[in-house]
This record gives sequence, structure tokens and C-alpha cells, in this order.
Amino acid sequence: MTANRKFFWIFLAGTMGMTAVSCSDKAEYEGIAKAEIDFSAHVENVRTRMKNNDWEGGETIGVRTADAEKAYTVDTDGNMTTADEKPFEWGGTQFELEAWYPYTSEPVSLTDQTSEDKFYGCDLLYSKATAVSKEVTFAFTHKMTRMWWGLQTVSGYTEEEIAAAKVSFYGYASATYNAGTITPTGDPVAEISTYDSMDGFRVGEAMMVPCEMWDKPLIKVEIGGDTYVYTPTRENDTQNRNTGVLAENTRQMYYLQISKEDFTVTMVSNIGEWLPGDMGPVTPDLQ
Repeated sequence: MTANRKFFWIFLAGTMGMTAVSCSDKAEYEGIAKAEIDFSAHVENVRTRMKNNDWEGGETIGVRTADAEKAYTVDTDGNMTTADEKPFEWGGTQFELEAWYPYTSEPVSLTDQTSEDKFYGCDLLYSKATAVSKEVTFAFTHKMTRMWWGLQTVSGYTEEEIAAAKVSFYGYASATYNAGTITPTGDPVAEISTYDSMDGFRVGEAMMVPCEMWDKPLIKVEIGGDTYVYTPTRENDTQNRNTGVLAENTRQMYYLQISKEDFTVTMVSNIGEWLPGDMGPVTPDLQ
């Protein structure tokens, strides 16, 4: 085969390939241009608002673009649908989306988190995504601070008094939530009852609005007729752990050391990591 004939066949084959791809793209584009967007949702790290690491089904998620806002319902597999007569569609041009849960204008009460359902019911989720096709997945992150406490060492109290000890946080009593923006109510002075999250151990948790609590009461312990209150100060934050800063999407663990003479708190934080991990000693060491 001469060089000219060889070049001709290569050129022809390339042209046919380009034509086939072009037709395929056109057909795909025409199909997508008229298609409703298939939304799906999952939560990064741990799905705290869902039991057994899954959606219960029937939860309402808010979704909005720069021009519109709609309510979507999620099923147990994370698939989202809407009853809106005009669901979001993708017409071949990418655009930005926001999603959040729960989708409600009512304030979320935070003061009573004494059960698993009440505790997880205070979680607030948010996601951003870019629509570049008819399939969009929202990867939600947590907007709240997941506060954890554990009685680490206790001196001067009986086992019965330790078992009956009550630990509370101070923070905002409630907050409204819209598209990733948390608006707290009042001042962070409300007492928040916590969820005892591990049977047989003196530990508990609560969801709280991210904020700074420097020089404000943060933790209250009632034990054996005595009351202790921990107030984080920058002067006492010698290890620079920011014990007075409640950070978004962060699991903050406060280890409590209590005696008749002193109340000491040490904090460990895991940014973006909400899965159970090494929490250190959480069974009170009686001294």
C-alpha cells in the first residue's frame, strides 16, 4: 500500500469514528435535555440521622438552585423524588445545587437530648453539588458540633453516686436551619440534657450549635449533692486545644476528672470524623 492510500484509509477511519461519536453524543444530549435529574443522598462518615446507618425513608430534604427551591423525599436506599410539578432538570448546562436536612422552617429544639432519637434528631446536614448530568449525588456533612463527655477519674464519691451523676452542656436552646445556615435562638446559656450513649459507662453526647464558649459555662456535673461547672478560658487552654470553640462537623470529646477539690477537663477533637473510635478510658477510675 502506497503512503497516500494508507493516509486516505486512516483519515477515512478517523472521520467515521468522529461521526459515530458525534451522533452518539447528540442522541445522549437530546435524551438528557428532557430528563428529570435523578438525585441520591448519603452522609459522609456516619449517617447519624438514620438508624442502622441507613435512611428510614420518608425524610424531606430541601434542594435549591440560584432560581428555585423544592422539597424532595428520600427513600431507604437514598433515592430522592419530588411531588413538585416541575422537578429539577438538566438541560446540558452545569449549575450549582444546595441540599439540607431537615427541611423545615420550625426551630429545632436542642435542650432535651436524653434519648437516641432526640439526640440524632438534633443533627443538621448540608451538601453542595454541581449538576453535570442527569444524575446528581449529594454527600452530606454535619453542620453541628457533636459533643461527647466521659467521666475519666473520680475521687471522693461512691460507685452509686457516680452512677447517678448528671452531666449537662450549656449552649443554645434551639436553632432554625436553612440551606446550610444555622440561626441560633437567644444566648448560649441553656442547659442541654445529654444522651447516655454507652450502656455500662458514664459517657454521654449532645448535638450543639457551633460557636465560641470562651469565658462561658460549658459543662455542668451534679454528683453526690455537689455541683461542678467547667468554664473554658484561653488562659487555662495550655495545650492550645481550643476547648472553648465548638467547631462545625467535629466530634469533640471532653474527659472529666473530678475530685472534692478540683474539676479538670481535657478535650480531644476529630474534625470531620464522627465514627466511634478510640475514646481512651471511659470507665471512671476511683481514687
